[in-house]
Amino acid sequence: MFLNTWDVSKRTVPVTHRDRVRKVKIVTNDSIVLTSALEDYLEVILELGETEKEIRVTDVAEKLNIAKSTVTITLNKLKNLGLVTQESYGPIILTRMGEVYAVDVKKRHRVLRKFLVEILGVDYQTAEKDACLMEHVISPVTIKKMEESIVRNHEEIAKK
Repeated sequence: MFLNTWDVSKRTVPVTHRDRVRKVKIVTNDSIVLTSALEDYLEVILELGETEKEIRVTDVAEKLNIAKSTVTITLNKLKNLGLVTQESYGPIILTRMGEVYAVDVKKRHRVLRKFLVEILGVDYQTAEKDACLMEHVISPVTIKKMEESIVRNHEEIAKK
């Protein structure tokens, strides 16, 4: 089995071809381990918070198209990591640290999608799906380079 590991900005991201999508663990300098699924939950909670007054288990379950019981189990993991708070049957709230992680995931997703569409010419739907998969394994260095490429592209278009 091929294993690709890099350490950038105190992030060690092991990636294997067999389980790179759902079982990748990201270790940060705070020693919190997040799977790509946990990152997806944080991103969804952040997005729901932009449109909903209160975020409920039902909202997350509908957005991810999964059972409410699965959401409850995963929310308990996020609570134990200090990334969300929720009283019994109450609204889900990102902690400050949870929001930091969620914003980071959302930014990676946005940059990836924009790069795929604007630089590579990938159609929006395909880019959206690919960005969802790639956001969990891409290094901060690569994201930065993609951002720089997008900016250069915008500058070149503005000159024309």
